[in-house]
Amino acid sequence: MSVSRNTYLNNLQDNDFLWCTNISADWESIHKDCEDLAENNQDHWRPDMGEDYKPWDEAGVKFKKYWDSFGEYGLAPSNKFQGYNKHNTRHWESTANKPTLTSPWMDEVMEQLPLTHKGCRIMMQPPGNTMPWHVDNFWNLRHNYPDIGKYAIRYIVFPKDWDHGHLLQAGTTFITHWKAGDVIVWHPDRWHLSANVGISNKWTFNVTGILTETVSNGDGKVSP
Repeated sequence: MSVSRNTYLNNLQDNDFLWCTNISADWESIHKDCEDLAENNQDHWRPDMGEDYKPWDEAGVKFKKYWDSFGEYGLAPSNKFQGYNKHNTRHWESTANKPTLTSPWMDEVMEQLPLTHKGCRIMMQPPGNTMPWHVDNFWNLRHNYPDIGKYAIRYIVFPKDWDHGHLLQAGTTFITHWKAGDVIVWHPDRWHLSANVGISNKWTFNVTGILTETVSNGDGKVSP
């Protein structure tokens, strides 16, 4: 059943997050491709905190100024007082440097999600690292498309099965035990975090865009 994007967002407000669907693909090969991209592009590592965080384009500079002034609990300088630094907020991402890294499977996955003006990034979080409690601002989408920016949203696709110590938290709910191809989503204003306190790398494929005018509820459910 399809609903309007306003109804879809209202439904998301009632849950910390939803499991949407499972995308069928050769996830073993996709995961191998992710590993190869990370291995061959060591300049795409970045921290979320600390002096090593350097935006690489004008939009990134403007965003950083906005983000640094964002509130007590965002990924702003105040988080340094909680012990977060460049050593424990490291991750690798396909968009961390120019050129951004692409692979044919990315478009195939993105086409299955109800988004326009969409973009994506692969993220790998190594053991011992966190992305602290924060809320996404979708600065570029809301800045570039002010009339429809309120419909900006992010889907999380998992290219590899969950492993011990891998977790996300959205609202008050912890997210674990995903399978390769699972897709989750939470309301754009939902506070969340990501952590890897395990012994293997945690991979996600994040797809961000503007919700289409009508959205299928798909397999949306509270638990997997």
